Amino acid sequence: MTDFEHTPLPLQPTLSKEQKDLIFGSAPLLAPQKYGLKITTEMYKNMLDENQALKNVFNLSKQASLGQQFALSKALEAYALNIHDLSPILPVVISIANKHASLSIAPWMYNVVGHYLIGAIVTVLAKDNILFEGALMAAWVDAYWYLAHVFIGLEADLYKTAGWSGWKEFKVMKRVPETPDITSFYLKPVDGTSLKAFKPGQYISVQLTVDELGCKQSRQYSLSESFDPAYLRISVRRDPGAKVLTASGAADPSTNPATHPAFVSNLLHSKALEGSTVEVASPFGEFILDDSTFPLVLISGGVGVTPVLSMLNTVTSAGAPTREVTWIQSVRTLQDHAFRNHIDELVAKYPNKIATATYYTSLSEKAPELDSIRAEALSAAPSADRQLFGGHIALSSDVGRFDAKVLHLGDGDAQYYICGPAAFMDVVEVQLQSLGVDAKRIHTEKFAGDKPSF
Repeated sequence: MTDFEHTPLPLQPTLSKEQKDLIFGSAPLLAPQKYGLKITTEMYKNMLDENQALKNVFNLSKQASLGQQFALSKALEAYALNIHDLSPILPVVISIANKHASLSIAPWMYNVVGHYLIGAIVTVLAKDNILFEGALMAAWVDAYWYLAHVFIGLEADLYKTAGWSGWKEFKVMKRVPETPDITSFYLKPVDGTSLKAFKPGQYISVQLTVDELGCKQSRQYSLSESFDPAYLRISVRRDPGAKVLTASGAADPSTNPATHPAFVSNLLHSKALEGSTVEVASPFGEFILDDSTFPLVLISGGVGVTPVLSMLNTVTSAGAPTREVTWIQSVRTLQDHAFRNHIDELVAKYPNKIATATYYTSLSEKAPELDSIRAEALSAAPSADRQLFGGHIALSSDVGRFDAKVLHLGDGDAQYYICGPAAFMDVVEVQLQSLGVDAKRIHTEKFAGDKPSF
């Protein structure tokens, strides 16, 4: 077997126009619905079967759902389509590099992926008598290593600024339930060292041993508090649909509950007790708060509240915020309203600086429970600018009911940060743009999205 770890990496090649033309011309073959998904499925299967240690690196839930295979096939197609000008896909490349850094991806791992990717292309296309050889294969090998070196360079820069290298042991110093399903975990370095400042909006990777899979698995969790040199805080949602064990106590490989997307989060809830330890990677991520004084609009759905809460807590950490802030939160019920009391306290403290709007998606506008919530909110902070709605977020239609300053639509410098499930994000982005907000001022972080690993 090839010793990938000690095999020197090829130098970064220069792609000729002829090579780029060949890559561009092969893009239709790499579309997921054509051969792309078959290629990436073949690649991951062979790579993980023959390199079992890499199961500690790759998300086996996304492997089981084919989510990672699909994401990589889309990324390969996009790379081929943009090979003459890579600038349109640069934001995605930066996002993937941050994800790689959070998993401690090493340069030698690109040897592994390149070997199995090219091999999978040859194998899959050969089944339909399509030859992948000669100039076309050489072009793709060079294209792979060109992009690999882009990633290696970006990741090297990220590692230079990281708070620590690799995985570091943290102790669970405290657990605080925020809702019936969301718990905040306060994590303190076991070695007692002070933490390096992170940027509000960033995430950490937490690694746990999953006995049911026989390996370690990592998940990314946004930091939900402003920086403190003593600890990190993450707030994690438990999914009742993901069981840690089957009823018999043994996982059936065909329906292994350990490959449920929320399994590791549930494992954190059940096993990361106060006093226990977990492995944590340094904070990374490109969804970060700008340092301007322009109006700030923070919009979240569900547990997507966590990174924008870090932003809100950061701008209020030194007292009254120096910029106007609007907090818009979409939750299912009052019981699911995470950090409600904390937000109420901030609004009461800074009524002229923070405005809020909350959408309770399980309630109608005429629900008696909504009237009760409104009355309680008014009593808690009579002078605060607060809006409470029933139903799903509808900025386009509700703008007439907002105070003018809530969405800051008249300010061409206002910045909008949005985080939540993909469908929620898509709706909010469309609504903001329909109200005239420039896409360049809309910053997003989609939870539960599939980011490919090259």
